[in-house]
Amino acid sequence: MRNKLFALTVFALFLATAVYTFQVMQTEGFDLFTPFFQNLTAINWSGQFNLDFSAYLVLSGWWVMYRNSFSAKGIALGVSAMILGIVFFAPYLWLTYRASEGKVERFLTGK
Repeated sequence: MRNKLFALTVFALFLATAVYTFQVMQTEGFDLFTPFFQNLTAINWSGQFNLDFSAYLVLSGWWVMYRNSFSAKGIALGVSAMILGIVFFAPYLWLTYRASEGKVERFLTGK
């Protein structure tokens, strides 16, 4: 049951974010960084959220790199996690969870 709930959650997060991102790109274009940094420099709640979210992205990227022993592949995957967010991270979590066969240490550390 836990496996199915985890899989459903990861898939729902991936799908919702991918669809939302596609819609935003259609209406706003590809310029993510201008509004992102404008919010940060405005010192408002949108900026606070962007800073907090960025911290999650950086930590997810570092974890992916650590889990892959900071290999070239691991660094590339980690940078992908930082840039693509949940669109990358959700499938990565699901695949590493499946590969770990339910062993928490293996899931977290890759060992």
